[in-house]
Formats: sequence, C-alpha cells, structure tokens
Amino acid sequence: MSDEMSSDCAGTTISAAAPGDRGRLTRRTAIAALAASLAPAPLLARPTMSAAAMFRRRFVLALPMTSPVVQDAIGRPLYPSFFAVNGRGREVFILYGFDQRPGDSGAIFCVFDLDTGEIKTWFYGTQRWREALIFREHSGQRWLYSLGTQYPIRYDITELPKMGSYVSPQKIYNKAPRSYSQMAWTGADFVYMKGGGQKREFIVTDPEFNPISEFSFPLSCVGIYSKDEAQLAYPKTQGIAWFRERFVMGSGRAYVLGSRAPRGNAALPGNQQGILSCDSGGKLIGAALCNPDIALGLMGGMIGRKIRVIENEGISAANDGRLYAIWQVQHPDSFASEGRKWGIIITEEVSSGPDAVDFSKGAFELLVNDKDRSLDR
Repeated sequence: MSDEMSSDCAGTTISAAAPGDRGRLTRRTAIAALAASLAPAPLLARPTMSAAAMFRRRFVLALPMTSPVVQDAIGRPLYPSFFAVNGRGREVFILYGFDQRPGDSGAIFCVFDLDTGEIKTWFYGTQRWREALIFREHSGQRWLYSLGTQYPIRYDITELPKMGSYVSPQKIYNKAPRSYSQMAWTGADFVYMKGGGQKREFIVTDPEFNPISEFSFPLSCVGIYSKDEAQLAYPKTQGIAWFRERFVMGSGRAYVLGSRAPRGNAALPGNQQGILSCDSGGKLIGAALCNPDIALGLMGGMIGRKIRVIENEGISAANDGRLYAIWQVQHPDSFASEGRKWGIIITEEVSSGPDAVDFSKGAFELLVNDKDRSLDR
C-alpha cells in the first residue's frame, strides 16, 4: 500500500459507491474494496445518521475570535475562514485570511490544543487563503492540505513551525484542476469545488490530484455565488466533509439578530444554521437546518453568553471518527472588549453524547429540486 493510503483511512470503507468510483474503479479504491470484503465483520455496526441525530450538537471548545498572541503580533483581529481537527492528537487548526497589502491576501494558520484551547503555534502561509483545510498523517508525517493561490497545496507540519514564522508549501500540485474553495478527503480521494464553475460543481481526484471524475450537488442545496440578495434564497455551503459514507456540509451565512431584512430575516434559507448530507452521487439525503434565532439561543447557552451573531465557518471529519464544526459567534456591543476572550465555538456534530443539545426545535424544512443538478449553465 502506498504512503498516500494513510492511516487516516482507519474506519472508512471504500466501496464501489464511494466518490473515487464514478463508473470506473481506480486501482487504489479497487484494492481497498477487496481488502474490505476480506476483512472480518466488525463487532459493532457503524452508527447511523438519522434525522434526529443530525440535530444533536455537543460543545467541545470555546476560543477567542483571534488569539491575543496573534492579534498583538499583527495589530488587528482576524476572522476564521476554515479549520481542521486532528482528533487523535487533540489539535485544532484554524485558517485565517490575512490581507498583507492592498490586493494581496495571505493566510495565517493557528494550532490550538483541542482540550484546553491553549495556542501551540501560529505561522504565515505564503499562498492566498481559501476556504479549505484538511489534516492528514501517516508513518510519523503530518500534513495540512489547502487550496492555494491557484492550485492545491500541502504543508509539512511534522514538526510544528515556530511562532510567527513564514512557511512555504512543501508541495504545489500545479497540474491539478484549479479550485478556490471547499475540499474533502474520503480516505482514498480528494473532492473539491471545481474552479471557475458554480458552487454545485465538484471534481474528484486521486491523492496526487489527478482528476478522476466530476459530479454536482443540487443548486437548491449548496447555493449560488451572488453579491445580491438572491443568494439568501438558498442555503450557503460552508465546507464539505466525507463522514459515515456520505458528504456532510456545514451551512449558514452570517446572521445578525435584529438586523435589517433580508439578512436579518430568520425565515430565509440562506440564514438557516446547521448541516446537510448528500450521497456519493450528490443527492440530498438529510438536512438538519435550524432557525437562526433558535440557534443563537442554544449556542449562547453552551458558553453562558448572550450572542446576536452566528455563522457556520466550516466542518471537519476527524481521524477520531467524529464530525466537528466551527462557528463564529458574537455580541456586537461587546466584541471590541470580549473578542480576545471568546468568539469561536467548536462543536461535535451528530453527537450521541449525553450532554449533546437538540437543535430540532428550530428545524427548517428545506425544499430541494433534485433536477437542478445539471452541469449545463
């Protein structure tokens, strides 16, 4: 088995229905499928993702919007763009967009202890920031994958970089199809949004980013690119992950309680907060979206604070078998003084824990037209 079939495949069954198939098995997925068929049956069945389970959310960690260490170094606060979790190693990686100079944006990566919230290090990336981050490890090597200025990139973090250092990608996949947002790792393949296309169009590649196939999600599930209010008629995809043999997407635009309509309209699809799930072909099979007014109250209860702003900022299927989400939460009246103490919540999604909170009382019914998945523009 090649080093690209890394240990983060543990617990993942790659079958003919997995994204790497798309009508023709790759050698890698064929080997994995054969191995899975020969393996002894597990003692316990894989947990399901019922509609009720998708609404259950457990508090994991609260962090400042920007670590004081980073804010003091750069002289201003930052807002999270995406994240990834190393569940076995108890680490969380947060990617922040950083405007280095007019017209030129870079990235800052922060590494926190998942249990205590203590910052372990932070460093500058030398490529533009994108809303994508994947953590992988194998045989003592540790990598962060993202989507760089034009192409997918990989950072070597086997040894964590020094505080405030500048780090260049270990590898730039400059023959890969371009993309600008959202990436998932299935245990055998990468899946990410097709560059230059619409939000529903995704491409599947092998671990070296050689293209395998393409597919699409329902437009009414993932939303559209638009600077006008039309975008609020659809949920906003905030990251994608491969979890329990399906795609799961974080969803929810920035919602401000009491703001002027329509951005403050709690009934619009674009303002709903939660997760969606689709099968390997892109068909919607589950939705757990919550009215933002209800979500504000429940999220605020997790940290014992009143909040008026909420936005999902990403989702991560971690190597401990859990699904995590990151949320930006604020109270505008106190953000200037309190932003160095709190502003980010990390949760475990689809949680079976006894302390999980049920968000279903704010359930929003999503109407999806599955016929809008055509790649024709």
